[in-house]
Amino acid sequence: MNTQKNFTGVLILMLALLSFIHLLGIEKAVLAIIFGILALKYDSENKKIIRVAIIISLIYLVIIAIILIFKIPELNSFLEKL
Repeated sequence: MNTQKNFTGVLILMLALLSFIHLLGIEKAVLAIIFGILALKYDSENKKIIRVAIIISLIYLVIIAIILIFKIPELNSFLEKL
């Protein structure tokens, strides 16, 4: 087992999970997806971990999109009061 390849898979999974910790951590989820897609091309040993990371990141982006869709009217009314 190649240590570098294992590190890549774990790093991508950590980025995916970290996107949930900070509200609107969209950049981390996007990075996890990008690195995950790149890693799928070159890493044959950790495909399961990488796929899980990509799926977690996509779930996060969908959740944030849904929250923003439903909260935009409240945000607009808040900004108008300022």
